[in-house]
Formats: sequence, C-alpha cells, structure tokens
Amino acid sequence: MVKRAEVRSEDKWAIEEMYASTDELMKDYQYLVDHIQDLSKYKGKVLESSSNLLETLETDNQLSRLLDKVVIYAMLNFDTDSTNGESVQLKNKMIDLQTKLSVEYSYLRPELLRGSWETIENYMEELPQLKKYKRSLSLVYRIKDHTLSEKEEKIISKLSNILNTGKDSSYALRNSDLTFGKVTDEKGKEIELTNTNYAKLIKSRDRELRKTVFKQLHNRYYEMRNTLASLYNSEVEKHVKLAELYHFDSARDMALFKNEIDIKIYDQLLEGIHETLPILYDYYKLKKEVLGLSELHLYDVYIDLIKLKEEKKYTFDEAKELVIDALGALGSEYQELVKKAFEEGWIDKYPNTGKRPGAYSWGCYDSKPYILTNFEGTYHDVSTLAHEIGHSIHSYLSIQNNSYQDYAYKIFVAEVASTTNELLFNDYMLKHSADKNEKLMILNQQMELFKATIYRQAMFAEAEKLFYEKVENGDSLTADTLESIYYDLVKLYFGSDVIIDEEIKSEWSKIPHFYMNFYVYQYATGLSAASKIATAILENKDNAKENYLKFLTLGGTLPAIEELKIAGVDMTKKETIMDALDYFQSLIKQFRILYNERN
Repeated sequence: MVKRAEVRSEDKWAIEEMYASTDELMKDYQYLVDHIQDLSKYKGKVLESSSNLLETLETDNQLSRLLDKVVIYAMLNFDTDSTNGESVQLKNKMIDLQTKLSVEYSYLRPELLRGSWETIENYMEELPQLKKYKRSLSLVYRIKDHTLSEKEEKIISKLSNILNTGKDSSYALRNSDLTFGKVTDEKGKEIELTNTNYAKLIKSRDRELRKTVFKQLHNRYYEMRNTLASLYNSEVEKHVKLAELYHFDSARDMALFKNEIDIKIYDQLLEGIHETLPILYDYYKLKKEVLGLSELHLYDVYIDLIKLKEEKKYTFDEAKELVIDALGALGSEYQELVKKAFEEGWIDKYPNTGKRPGAYSWGCYDSKPYILTNFEGTYHDVSTLAHEIGHSIHSYLSIQNNSYQDYAYKIFVAEVASTTNELLFNDYMLKHSADKNEKLMILNQQMELFKATIYRQAMFAEAEKLFYEKVENGDSLTADTLESIYYDLVKLYFGSDVIIDEEIKSEWSKIPHFYMNFYVYQYATGLSAASKIATAILENKDNAKENYLKFLTLGGTLPAIEELKIAGVDMTKKETIMDALDYFQSLIKQFRILYNERN
C-alpha cells in the first residue's frame, strides 16, 4: 500500500483550501487561544439588554465557527494518515482547545435560561437583528426544564473526558489490544484475523473459513466478556445518571429529546419490525435455498447469494460517470452538484498507509463537504460513493441556504439523503443491466441493505433499550445479563430457519454503536424515509423531486420530523416503516422470479 506522501494530488481531497500550511492553521489556533475570554466578558450581563444578547450570540458564533474549522481540519488531516506524528499531535491540540472553550462557555446556556422566552421575544422586537437567532434560541429554551446551574454545568464540562472513559477504553481494547490469532485464507495464506478483515472473511465462499473466523473472533470476545461488560455498564450508567440529573424520564428520552423526536417513533419502529419479522424469515429461507445448505448457520448469513464468476471492477472515472448518470433522476441542477463533488476536490479517493478505513462525509460551514473513501473498484465502492455524495450535497445545500447557527441538520435526517442516493443508484444499475447474474447481484445488494439497515439496526436498537431498562431498574449489566438479553433477541430476529450458534452471545461486546447512545434506530428510520422518497421520485409522483430538493436546503431550520413532511414523509405514522418493509418483500419476490428464470 502506498504511503500518503506518494498519493497524487488529484486523488486527494483539497483540504489545503482550508489551510495551505500548518502555520496558517496555527494563526487561527492562536487567535482562539487569545480570544478564549471574549465571551466571558458578558458573563452575568447577557440578558441585561438586547444589544448584550446580540453581541454575545455574535461572539459565540464567530469563535464557534472558527473552532469548527481548526478541529475538523485537524481531524480530516489525521484520518488520511494516522501514522504521522505531527498529525496526531495537531489533532490532540485542537481537541484540547475545544474542551477548554467548552468549559469557558459553559455558563452561557444556564444564564440564558435564567431569563424567560418572553424577554427574548421582546428583545427580538426591539432589535430585529436578533430574529435570525430565533430557531437556535428556541432550542435553548426548549431545554429549560433540563438545565442545571452554571456551577453544575461547568463541573460536567470539566468531567467530559473522564465520563467517556468507558467508551474510550472499550474502543482501545477492541481495536488496539485485542488480538484474534491467525487464520488460513482461501488462498492458503496465513493471515492475522482482525475486526477489520472479519467483515470480508465472514463473506468468504469457503464455509470452513467462515465458521473458523466466526468462532475464533467471538470466542476471543467471550474471553474478555467481564472487562467489556464492566466498561459498557459504566457507559450506560453515565447516561442513566445524566438523564436523572437533567430531569428526564430515561436516558432514551434524553437522547431523543435532543433531536426533537417523540419516543413513540422509536417504539413504533420496533412494533413494525416485530409485525414484519416473517419477511425477514423468508429472506433467510431464500438464502438457505439459494446456497443449497441443509442448515443455515449464523456464519452463513452474510455471504452474497450471487457471486459473479469474475467480479466486475470499475475505475474511479467509470464510477464517476455511473453515479452522475444515476443521480440524473434528481434533475440537472443536482447532477451539476454531483459533478462539482468530483471536479472540485471534495473526494479523497484511494487507500493509503495510515488512512482511516471505510468512508464518510464531513466538513464545516467554511469548508467543502469532504468525502473520504477507500475506493478499490467494487460495485459496493461505487454504491458507497453515491451514498457519501448524498451526505455531502445535503450538507452543501444546507450551508448555501442557511446561516451558521441554522445550517446543521439533525442526526435523525442525516442518513436520508445518502440512502436515497443509494436506492436511486441501485435502481439505475438494475434497469441498465442486460445480464441476469448482474441483476441478481444488484438485487442481492439491495436486499442486504434493507436487512442490515432496518432489521439489524432495529435489533441493536431493541437490545439497547433493554440494556438501559435493566440499569434504570437498579440492576447492573453483567456479562451474563448482556449475553442473555442479546441471545434471546438474536433468536427472535433470525427465526427457526437459522441455527443460532452459541458464540453469537458475545456479539454485543463488539458493536461500537452501543456506545453511541440510542443512535442506531435512526439508520432504520432513515432508510424507511429514503425508501418512500426514492419510490415517489422514480414513480414521478407530483412534486416529489421538488419537495425532496427543498428538504435538502432546510438545514436545521425546522424539527427533523417537520422537514421530512416537506419531503413527503410522515415518520409519526407506522405505515412509513411498513411501506419500506413491503419494498424489501418486493425485492425478495423479484429475486426469486429472476433466479428461477435464470435456472
């Protein structure tokens, strides 16, 4: 693998447009250090007058915006080469600054909340420039009943790093300290088993290899079960105690409150999933039939149903043209933005030593919405490119159409634009293929998307709900407790056509999303929303495209649920989930028909 210094400039993202050199970055860093006290001069005086309030908010905006830029630049730089000591130091330096600023400004929210919303409204009438902060201020006052005193908020800010010990220690243990031994791959080569290559090896056509890596990895996690359970228990207890301190009914209620999501949407998702589990069981039955197995084990369920004799490889330029063409379904203006992403340095294309694996889209108000990929030419890589471009264009349009304080969209809608793109891309590829095997491969990809993003993430969401309820009821999460809850859920979600191997009991301990505090359900709701949007666009329903493009410009100006309604999606209704799972069922039927035709 090439070193970062050997990567061609045209294959890198253009983050030098943020800072041409470290010296340029350090000028902004020093500015922040020198002005860290600027906001403090308003302490105790924020609500004395409308002009004080405006000056406070403007100063906060200016410094926060600059802080975003230095931190995100450092993180992007680090992610392309974590072996570079200077990059590591730079990242740590910026994160330390971020923590210091957070502590320094911890007084602001409690001080605002000592006043009333009526005062804010009066000030907005008195000083119209304040009206641009109405949405952001309303979100602050929304949490008035869930805010502590200035002293208490400062203590929690100072403890933020310590409070993340369970999460950070678990990450270090899982990704740095835990080793899983060696295995012999399909080519007879002895290799080290890791968390990273497990995802590839568990999809091997060699069943004995799949069985070996499945057992070897999970057994190693089992050996660390008590340590990992203790770390996770501390993470759950942290959120449970914080929820109590902030006067929420539960940690789940607190997590969803931040995104203005009613807890019934979470419960409604799980209800819909339980009602449609027979569709998932049918999918596993299909897998068992197509793979020709007398028994379908858990180490068999990730294998692709269709393996082309020679997997087609795409150059990056070919991927570019396919993505541009496929996203033509969203209109010429959207296509121009896709071209912009490819032509103006948004994308860091290929793997290199020390580069973060996987893919993401990230940036700030004063940067491009950069895309990190590790493109190797597979169909999945091309689909991932379409997915990440969805994120980036959503961010780009949010920035272009909104002020700094309102541009950031809520996490609840974060996966909608990306999965809409992915669905449109898969539909385009399906329609433009004349090869039945290729069509079956694409259908397989789509079925896996729904299985992994809706059903599997819902299973994680249900596990998380049950884990937290245990602690909220006064119990501790021991390894035995975690394994029992998780094992019962696996049996429920996989059904009777799958042999539930004992080793799966320890899978809970390797799921990083359990440390993301009620995040995963949004993958399922996001794909459900995207499915409804993509279907409406492909069926040319009245104003479907226009409504969706409007949604992409909204940033954080409305509650996420209301923004989705503009796109034609009502997440308060269970039918949105049910429609998405009906679509999954239709994919299974399409696959069966085409598979039987081919044979």
